[in-house]
Amino acid sequence: MREATASITAGDKAKDPICGMMVEKSTALKTERGGRTYYFCSAGCQRTFESPEQELKSMRTRVMIAMSGVLVLAIMRAAVFLGLAGGAMTLSWVPVDALPWFTWGVWMMILVTPVQFIGGWGFYKGAWNAIRARNINMDFLIALGTSVAYFYSVAVVFFPNVLPVAVDQRQSYFEVSAVIIAFVLLGKYMEEIIKKRSSAAVRKLLDLKPATAHVIRDEQEMEVPAESVMLDEIIVVRP
Repeated sequence: MREATASITAGDKAKDPICGMMVEKSTALKTERGGRTYYFCSAGCQRTFESPEQELKSMRTRVMIAMSGVLVLAIMRAAVFLGLAGGAMTLSWVPVDALPWFTWGVWMMILVTPVQFIGGWGFYKGAWNAIRARNINMDFLIALGTSVAYFYSVAVVFFPNVLPVAVDQRQSYFEVSAVIIAFVLLGKYMEEIIKKRSSAAVRKLLDLKPATAHVIRDEQEMEVPAESVMLDEIIVVRP
């Protein structure tokens, strides 16, 4: 969610004011506001532009899901180091085929999956839009990196024999994927809150702008629209 800044146009392309992606004017979605035309790479960016409050609420939900998952992972990891989860560590040595639902890796996957695909849903949407526009952005890189970590970890847990890696070097990276998504999403959410507050302050200042002005023309005081005041005109200001 970004505030209504004008699209930066260059030839046949324009910059999406939400995600910053360059899009083709002829095929992009567009919205007119205040006499300006804004172009968007997807319906999602267009909805965010037109209904920023709804997008902020949706992002807040994803942040809560992601941070909750990371918090539980941190507590579990701390419990392991403190020796409070010795039973879970012992069960993690049991072969996956014999007792898959009690292994440490499976528990990690259960906790991380909502973070990966619910908390990180916005990154996947942004990545898909980037692919369609043939333009790589940050969402694409985050979705690619965390997906590789997640699915590699799934392979380590369920299909360890298919990996060309020594047994003692097989490690899962569920936590890495979850932490990246959670903290990048949290950063974006905080950024949007700050932008919203800053934009609200700017709008309040703009609201103070008078709609009309009193000027002296032909030795007479006249009330004219503020936009029509010309350079070097005498303006009447009253307390």
